[in-house]
Amino acid sequence: MVTRNGARVVVNRTRASRLRASREDRKGSSRLQVGEVPSLKEFVHRQNVRRQYRGFLRALDSISDSKFRKQGREEVRKEFGALKFITDQLAISMAIKEVCR
Repeated sequence: MVTRNGARVVVNRTRASRLRASREDRKGSSRLQVGEVPSLKEFVHRQNVRRQYRGFLRALDSISDSKFRKQGREEVRKEFGALKFITDQLAISMAIKEVCR
């Protein structure tokens, strides 16, 4: 890019670097930061939680009354959001067992 006075300015900021910067700015996010690689156990755990979440939402689609379906979705989102930042292994296993009931 060339400015009005003829100086050249190199813009080397791509979309990916902007996204990466915005992710790093978020605090308290449960997502992994760029450069962090989850262990296999963490990866499998996240996969199981997502499977449960999607399963609940799919099950709610079978409810014919839209009012109850919407209320159920809000409840699932609220419960999963409340348990989002749990780090204690015992609490995590108890939450998973509670969800499976």
